[in-house]
Amino acid sequence: MEAGHQRGEAVIETFSLSPSFTHAELDAMLTSAYRQGVSDITIQSGDQVWVELHGRIRPLTQRFLHDSEVKMAITYMYGNNAIGVLSGGHAIDKRYEINVDRKTKIGFRLNATPSRVGDILDGVSITMRTLPSLPPKIEELDLPAPILESIFPMNGAVFIVGRTGDGKSTTLASVIRKMLEDGEDRKIISYELPIEFTYTGLKTKCPMPSQVEIGPHLASFTDGMRNAMRRKPSVILLTEARDADTMDALIEASLTGHATYSTIHAESVAETIMRIIHLFPYEAQSAAASKILGCLRLVIAQKLVKSLDGRRVALREWLAFDAGVKERLEAERFERWPGIVRKEVMDRGQGMEHAARAAFDAGRIDERTYLDAAGLKGGFIS
Repeated sequence: MEAGHQRGEAVIETFSLSPSFTHAELDAMLTSAYRQGVSDITIQSGDQVWVELHGRIRPLTQRFLHDSEVKMAITYMYGNNAIGVLSGGHAIDKRYEINVDRKTKIGFRLNATPSRVGDILDGVSITMRTLPSLPPKIEELDLPAPILESIFPMNGAVFIVGRTGDGKSTTLASVIRKMLEDGEDRKIISYELPIEFTYTGLKTKCPMPSQVEIGPHLASFTDGMRNAMRRKPSVILLTEARDADTMDALIEASLTGHATYSTIHAESVAETIMRIIHLFPYEAQSAAASKILGCLRLVIAQKLVKSLDGRRVALREWLAFDAGVKERLEAERFERWPGIVRKEVMDRGQGMEHAARAAFDAGRIDERTYLDAAGLKGGFIS
């Protein structure tokens, strides 16, 4: 370890990685980053190793890694066929674990992608997300009471949406943890790419989740949803629903008595509805919209933004699709739903603008962050 690097509030102790590092030395560097609380690690050809701490990006190494060193690193973490996979035009996605000692294991979500990095034409860029040993308790997420009242339906669909890195998976895992610790009569299965959180060590009131990793265990999320219908679950978690077949299967599961949870890359509740509908061919969208409305229970849009204490704070917009909301939507063509949903969210004071304003007024975020999160170009909302 070398002297700490500081720029702003985030302080990182840099790591001296030798040019001919071993697998154990690579693991020692990753363990150092993990213990410093970083959320993400970037290792790429011809560059320093960088980490992200509370939204601030800092170097973990002072020296630059050669392309061959980065390829050696991914071979350590994936296996001897790693370079062949990348050379074939495929990215690598997996969970990577380090056994620190007999009782301690730390995990990372790993992505390796072939890419050009600076002057290196056939380089590799590795992104690693640190994974806590257990997801946080849901009480630690500071969720508004109306969300907590709606996030555990007996059946129907709940979507957590946001950008990459906005904590969607963490929120979902916290929901599962709550079910395991406090719920009863639930059989939970999940389909993930890769598996992020595990629940080892929890005292549970129902069976431990069966976690299926797409790739090693089953070929696709669509296969996962077909598989789920043969296993008599009460709760299904699907980390991605990006195509019509998978979404259609998820909707059918929601309509046939299962509680389903999934994520979508969207920035608002209204955008989420249309993102789901537009997965389907144009001629099938009207029928799909009707089925979606039948199964929807809750949509939460989440953003993690930089806070004034040097950390990050979660801002959330949400809407529970109660009978009144569904009645108003059923009376209109689905193309008009985004406007109706936006009005519902704003009338109830549950918009991203409201969350950002509350954080600003509480002195948790600065004005620039507030305006950006609220989607405002200037001036304050009234």
